[in-house]
Amino acid sequence: MVKKSVAAKREGIEVNRHSPARFKKLKDGWVKDNLLGIDWAPASLEKNLPWNEGMEYAKKFGRMPSDFELSTLVDRTKHNPATIEAAKVLELRTAWYWSGVTTAWGAGCAWIVGFGSGYVYSYGKDNSYYVRPVRASK
Repeated sequence: MVKKSVAAKREGIEVNRHSPARFKKLKDGWVKDNLLGIDWAPASLEKNLPWNEGMEYAKKFGRMPSDFELSTLVDRTKHNPATIEAAKVLELRTAWYWSGVTTAWGAGCAWIVGFGSGYVYSYGKDNSYYVRPVRASK
């Protein structure tokens, strides 16, 4: 089995998932992700909400991240937290986070990512999980 790597070259910097150059704290508290080309909201803007409310909340700042974007922060060799070392700057909780992606088999479910376990799972949108907005990188 071949492992696929996510890597990019942005602003002349070679970046991969684990690279210390991946994240840069911005003056407004947001964190620039040089790999994905997005900015992550500061931890102070996180809220625990049902999915529909979370989508509306995230729109105030940009949008909710995709399950792919969230999963790039996971390190499946770790547990509590199951996050890559470079993502410490994001101050993620060892909890479940909503993605903005509805499941293909039902409009009532969306993808969630757990930073305690490293799991990507789906759950009913009426449950409350953390929302961490993202925006297009400035």
